[in-house]
Amino acid sequence: MTAFFPIHVGLLQAVQSHDCERARVLATNYLEAFADLLGFSPKASPNVRSKSQ
Repeated sequence: MTAFFPIHVGLLQAVQSHDCERARVLATNYLEAFADLLGFSPKASPNVRSKSQ
């Protein structure tokens, strides 16, 4: 399981400091961590994700 909250904080800090490259990388990791937190496979299509609940 990916650490969602630390990535969330890092993303907010990168946005606040206008660090676009770091924010871009963290945003990708953030979305994957959020999907993991919800129990979705980040590789699944949107239809598969909505049916998995």
